[in-house]
Amino acid sequence: MKKLIVIALMFFVSHRSNSQNPIAEIDFENQAIERLKGAVLNDSLFLTIEGLRTVSAFKRNFYWIKADGSVRTLPLKLNKDQSIYAVGYTEDEEYYYYPIEIKKRVFLRALILNKKTTELREGSLEIEIPGTIYGSYVEGGRVYLILAEKKSYTLQLLSIKGLEIDSRKEFKLTFDLGSYKTEQAKFTNAYESFIPAKAFSPIKLTRDNNTLWITVDEPKKFTYEYTEPPPGVIYKTTVIKVDLNDTDKSVVKSFFENRSGDFSTRVFDDKLFRIYSDYEYNTTTVEAFDFATSQKIIGRTYTNKSGFPETNIVYRSMDNKIGMGKTETPFLRNPSGIGYISSDSMGKYTLLMGAEYEYKPYTGLVQGLGLGALLASAIVQAVVYEIGSTKFSYNYVYLNLDTNNNLTTAQQVNLAMNKIDEFEIGQFGVKDPPILKGYLASSNGVFALYNPRKTKILKIYNFAN
Repeated sequence: MKKLIVIALMFFVSHRSNSQNPIAEIDFENQAIERLKGAVLNDSLFLTIEGLRTVSAFKRNFYWIKADGSVRTLPLKLNKDQSIYAVGYTEDEEYYYYPIEIKKRVFLRALILNKKTTELREGSLEIEIPGTIYGSYVEGGRVYLILAEKKSYTLQLLSIKGLEIDSRKEFKLTFDLGSYKTEQAKFTNAYESFIPAKAFSPIKLTRDNNTLWITVDEPKKFTYEYTEPPPGVIYKTTVIKVDLNDTDKSVVKSFFENRSGDFSTRVFDDKLFRIYSDYEYNTTTVEAFDFATSQKIIGRTYTNKSGFPETNIVYRSMDNKIGMGKTETPFLRNPSGIGYISSDSMGKYTLLMGAEYEYKPYTGLVQGLGLGALLASAIVQAVVYEIGSTKFSYNYVYLNLDTNNNLTTAQQVNLAMNKIDEFEIGQFGVKDPPILKGYLASSNGVFALYNPRKTKILKIYNFAN
């Protein structure tokens, strides 16, 4: 396990009142809830609830939950080692895609539900996935897959309508994206609100309307604390701007860092923002570059003695506990990343700075319920993904930054996750955390799901930005 941070100013807040009410509750009928998977489509929530797996029994239910709280149960039936990957739709039918692996090849099949008659049938065709998936999304009922193959130096965008490939586009790259593990990549839509599970990674794919931004921070191991990096190591961020409507308009640029240390980047508003931590001098540099010109437009180095106003710092642990404390020292001596950026006025930005820590028990087996390596890798980037994992812990703080190089700790943050932080501390505290909890971002905010202790009930909340 990576070393966890000890925050001296952290304290845990006890229960306090909170008026937020769930929009829906699902009773799992005397069965313990073991796993949650979900996705948001058109501001409705598709949800899979799984019970305890045994040799002879396995309970799994599928639901649609609308923003008004109405719940529809779906009659889907899959083998216990199969799972819904994505949901597509046409005017008359809903397509529930699931992946299978045959002779080291991955295919998508679908269960098809008639919207009018509710008749369910198995699709007669299947679609082969020609590469490693680095992101996937649904738009207009079509499922889009972002693919790359090792040593191909290309990126593919596959559009699936029904059980046919609707279109296939190929974009040339100047580096081998397919050589990176898909587990290192996280895909988000630019309009989605912040959730911790989608925030921190060395490879980020962000779709902003018809533009796909890909940022790759290298080297893959960023930290060489108190020592010089190995010979030949080059610290850089590769940024690819892909016009999804024109295969000839991709732009690739590299931004280099001459010092050794920890750094993290994120693209927002056609700018590359970077946070760099220098352990030797115990300083942190916050920078921004205009992508079109490659010129630095923001750049200043800070220490914890720079006179920051007091602000909240949030800590989320692997046992579903949450803590919130006060700090005037946002730059800790540890790796920090830019998890999210927003802006409500020209030249002024709110940055979420923090880190993700993963617990990895030793095992020689592929994780993924006994799945083959190819299939387990594909599921990592599913539209319908697992949202109740307890393998990760997080901490984060909010910063305000402007183009005049002014940076302060943010006193007020209008994000759904900030409201969720306060709600969970008031609702659960640290003595009574839920057994499971998870989040799914939408264009308007975040769905938060909780399975309280000693219950078989899932409570669903909808927090607006």
